[in-house]
Amino acid sequence: MRAKIGALELVQGNHKVQYANIYDYLLELRKSNPGTTTICKLDCRLFQRLYICLEACKSGWLTGCRRIIGLDGCWLKGYYGGNLVAAVGVDANNCIYPVAFAVVNSENKQSWFWFLELLQRDLEIDNSYNICFMSDKQKGLIEAIFLLFPNAESRNCARHLYNNFKNMERFKGQVMRLTN
Repeated sequence: MRAKIGALELVQGNHKVQYANIYDYLLELRKSNPGTTTICKLDCRLFQRLYICLEACKSGWLTGCRRIIGLDGCWLKGYYGGNLVAAVGVDANNCIYPVAFAVVNSENKQSWFWFLELLQRDLEIDNSYNICFMSDKQKGLIEAIFLLFPNAESRNCARHLYNNFKNMERFKGQVMRLTN
């Protein structure tokens, strides 16, 4: 086990040393892309949260993307764990456009609220009448959206889409039997 840990450390580097360099990394991001928002929150020198919204992505979304923001999160399976939460947009070619991301301890209402509050400030969202938020009902996200964007509508469409796909599979099976 010690040999495996040593080999992984040689390949991936020491995690503690990498976390010690996080402020240098954030400073370099702000230097190379002025206007970038980077926030790193520590509690008693322990990593809590990290938020990054590059100025190029921010201004690109404001000038050339549709007013759609997709929100999602996933587990980080590294040494320290945590969750990665991200906001993406849709550009004029219907392609995914990265807007901002954060690394948080856990995916809960407080983490989503913190992320959305920073996103709201960066994207200059003063009202939510003209913005569509899309998600797959991440834990705590719905409550955070309703707190920050009280004018946002909530619509659930996954249930009827699932039924349509289920019916389509049944229909495809009938067509296959007719053609054979």
